[in-house]
Amino acid sequence: MKSVILKALIVLFLGVFVFSTVQFYRVTKTTNEEKQEVSALAEIVQTNRKTAQKKAKAKQDAGILALQKKNPDAFGWIKIEGTRVDYPVMFTPEDPQKYLRLTFSGKYSIGGVPFLDAAYFPGCGNAIIYGHRMDNGTMFADLQNYRDKNYFKSHRNITFTTLEGEKTYEIISVFLAKKGSGFLYYDYTDLTDPVQFEEYLQNVKALSLYDTGVTAVFGDALLTLSTCSYHTTDGRLAVVARQCS
Repeated sequence: MKSVILKALIVLFLGVFVFSTVQFYRVTKTTNEEKQEVSALAEIVQTNRKTAQKKAKAKQDAGILALQKKNPDAFGWIKIEGTRVDYPVMFTPEDPQKYLRLTFSGKYSIGGVPFLDAAYFPGCGNAIIYGHRMDNGTMFADLQNYRDKNYFKSHRNITFTTLEGEKTYEIISVFLAKKGSGFLYYDYTDLTDPVQFEEYLQNVKALSLYDTGVTAVFGDALLTLSTCSYHTTDGRLAVVARQCS
């Protein structure tokens, strides 16, 4: 009887081992494929931008135009120098979370692609971009490092490129929140009203984990990056920046 149970356990353990190995291989393969796709897209953006700059100053960013030719849902490119945040940004207002679990090319992906809030419109005042916090360090995982002020000091600026060109933003606040409770920062896309703008600014500054030494005034274009945080159930971490160039 004992030998039968032992054999059954061995078979079970072997089955679990094989399953785990296959799953690990699949996840690793998928992650590598996604990284290769993003690298290829970044190369397309940079190559087309350089070519356009050599010819003449274009009215629209050539790199983003090239990106949109591959996928019209592409809106721009988000990058933070010295981090792994270096991705295309999608915008599908009719299907807000379309890229929550899709790659740029439309394949299923647990990490998805960063995407713009559906409420965005040109001149709205606050472009909110959502991205997953992936355990493998991809997407917006590096935003968690901003909980450390010293990290902020070394990574103060965010670059967001759209058809209008490359814009630089300097961080004014890093804060933690809880989805559906307290200050609902993701409800503040339209900041064209000075009262709404001031309300948003006062809240993000009050919640800030530390003083960045930077603030904003009505009329400044803001950029908010949002990702998950595990400090509480349905936790969120947000990084808010103002356009400086």
